[in-house]
Amino acid sequence: MKATLPSPPLMVITNRHMTADLLATVEDALHGGARWILMREKDMKQPAKLELARQLKALTDRHSAHLGVNSDRTTALSIGAAGLHLPADQLDRGEREPGLLMGASVHDAKEAEAAVVAGVDYLLLAPIFATESKPMHRPPLGLDGLRAIAEAVPLPVIALGGINPERASACLEAGAAGIAAMGAVMRAADAGAVVRAFLKAMSP
Repeated sequence: MKATLPSPPLMVITNRHMTADLLATVEDALHGGARWILMREKDMKQPAKLELARQLKALTDRHSAHLGVNSDRTTALSIGAAGLHLPADQLDRGEREPGLLMGASVHDAKEAEAAVVAGVDYLLLAPIFATESKPMHRPPLGLDGLRAIAEAVPLPVIALGGINPERASACLEAGAAGIAAMGAVMRAADAGAVVRAFLKAMSP
């Protein structure tokens, strides 16, 4: 049975290097209708990382939104996050935490199959298209690659990588259960407007 994702299923991924004020950008995204934030500050050291997580938790709580934490089980549990997201190479580092929505980043069919076996709730599949946010170590999967993996796994697949509002509906039609955005929102002059454009494109 597929997990229930946050609604709307638009994941906004944080990157403090892409914006002058991360908290303001996240708040704008929340005002625009985002209800799923993933804190992805992998290079941030404690205790600053924990403090940022607490600030993001306060923001998402005010908007009744879901906050996930990437790659840091201790921080996720410490702040009472709603979700924990792990890279494919961390899936064997402990059992899942009860009550947390668990996700995994995957890049191909083999990683997707391994994540299913690990018992996560959803897959974050990337890159669908070429992206400016990360160096392209892998060729884009494209809509055909997205469709093939979404049809092959019994879990919701969230599409990530080079997706703007204009491409969002095509990803959903290809089988994605949701859309993830980082640069499109983090670099935006008006994050709320970008979120609203995504949500309009994603609406039935």
